[in-house]
Amino acid sequence: MVLTPIAASSSRPTPYSGPRDGDPLTEAELSLLLAIPRAAQTTPNGTLFRLPLGPDPSLGWVDVTCAETYSIVSRLAASWRTRLSKILDEPEPKVGPGIIICILAQPSVHALFHLFAFWALGCTVQYVCTYMGNEIVDSNIRQSGCKVILYSGANEDWLRSQDQFDGALVELPENEYAHRLAQKEKEGSSEPVPAWPKPQRPTPAVIIQSSASTGTPKLLRFSLYYYTIGHPFNCQKYLSLGHPQGRGGKTPFTHPLLSVTPPFWQGFFIPLFVHLATATPLAIAHISDISTFTSEHLVDWARGLDVGGITCSTAMLRNMATSTVEANAEFLQSMYLIRITGSALGDAKSALFEKHNIPVTNIFGMSELVRLMSASHAPLTHLRPFPDVPPPLVVPVSEPDADGLRQVQLWHTASTSPALAHHMAYGGVPLKLEPFPGEGPHHGEAALNWGDIFQEVRVGSTSTSSEIAYMHIGRADDHIRLGGTGRGGITASKYELELGAMVEAQLGMTPDAVQLFGTGYSCTALVVQFAQWSNEAMDKLASVVEQVNANQGLERNVRVHPGKRMLVVGLDGIVCGPGAERVQECSRLMVTHKRTLQRWRNVQAFKAWLDGLDFGEP
Repeated sequence: MVLTPIAASSSRPTPYSGPRDGDPLTEAELSLLLAIPRAAQTTPNGTLFRLPLGPDPSLGWVDVTCAETYSIVSRLAASWRTRLSKILDEPEPKVGPGIIICILAQPSVHALFHLFAFWALGCTVQYVCTYMGNEIVDSNIRQSGCKVILYSGANEDWLRSQDQFDGALVELPENEYAHRLAQKEKEGSSEPVPAWPKPQRPTPAVIIQSSASTGTPKLLRFSLYYYTIGHPFNCQKYLSLGHPQGRGGKTPFTHPLLSVTPPFWQGFFIPLFVHLATATPLAIAHISDISTFTSEHLVDWARGLDVGGITCSTAMLRNMATSTVEANAEFLQSMYLIRITGSALGDAKSALFEKHNIPVTNIFGMSELVRLMSASHAPLTHLRPFPDVPPPLVVPVSEPDADGLRQVQLWHTASTSPALAHHMAYGGVPLKLEPFPGEGPHHGEAALNWGDIFQEVRVGSTSTSSEIAYMHIGRADDHIRLGGTGRGGITASKYELELGAMVEAQLGMTPDAVQLFGTGYSCTALVVQFAQWSNEAMDKLASVVEQVNANQGLERNVRVHPGKRMLVVGLDGIVCGPGAERVQECSRLMVTHKRTLQRWRNVQAFKAWLDGLDFGEP
């Protein structure tokens, strides 16, 4: 029997697509804009933020109450209204919607209260991913129409290159760093707290960039209304953790949740709004460069700030060494929540967290469509749609197996996704829409393909259970089709996840990145990247590669031949393997801020190496 558990049985009305810029603010939008003053009124002495006092967690923290946050943001909004008026040569009443301010503070936590102040004025805030290079940073700022850059920690080369910027560069003074403002607020002030600005809709609220996993980064403009979609459910779900869960009796009210997600990624904002609305404490780590922030750093910050929960990218836990998990198992068990978002989690790590009873919730996707699916209990690879929105539509991409289960792609139309309906009505987020190819009432409707491939899995206590979950097996562009052979169906991400887990288990080393190549070539090739590498481990690595070849069913003329088509790259500059002389010094596997591979860029970076390989078999 073929199961179609989430195919719509009848056509649904298109969800409300949201207000237009000139419409009155909705109650849901007001709940976000006025979250801080409302929290200050209802729970003035409750901690809202825990802020680090420096770049090392041992330096301590300062807790900021709801009332103190209100006072700090009110004062900042008043002073910055005047400053922006002078900088932009605009009368103060015109400081608000339409003004775009790029916050380029490193670490971003230093400008946390400025984010709220600019929103309170109705301004748009832009964040950019700095480690992707100055050229991309500058391009994103030009495209957005930003007129003010608020910066700290910027390198001198970048500052010198901003002579052509058509706007104002304003350095964030140290006395306006978030923890400094908090300390000053606690000292008291004789000046009365200014009134909270009259709410105005920022249009848009946030400008960030896409992760660039499948192409050059694109600007994503998210409205304030977008962040109201799913917000009540998110708040209720978080508050449901209010009863002690772990051994330490921690709850969202007694111990803050730690965020190590940068604000140029969507995963930062959705939890932020939850904490503002629920008046529960949020801790934010001091991170100047997320690309160098490791899983060990994550544990250090979680311990140092005495938190009860963590929200981070999936890669932070996926790349956490087994030894680190085991050494900190009791501490991690004491968490009421460890929420991971963004990309896929492998079977090995899922089993490890299950073995140690670590409370991980895996949210797949934190993207243009808010959030897509989740797994809150083992196995963490079995994902289910969220219950507060219509389920996605299923299109099979394989024949059913003996149990009636298939590989599928998931789609959304405007009638099944409030977020998609909003984007289609108002723009701001580039989407590739196609006629829905599946059968049923949605056939031919404009639809969005998630771009991922899932394996249906049956869940429940019996083999005949009708409930279906979805296991991610790769993106459509993860699938390798070998040139001249007609051979396809090789899922690169599945190979890479297994190899990474086996390298860690057998070599005691965690790869920084792994990419399997092959599309357009006669067989596969492999690049494995480590932070540090010793050639003494090459034979062991080759043995692991052969094991994975066998496990994945890659035979002669298809497999990775370790002696002919495997390259090891060290972030310390070491390159070894056949054809290493064709690899430029700066060539390394590039990843997004979510630690997912930028496959298209890596193919370009290693093309000279790939083109010169021996693709024969001995």
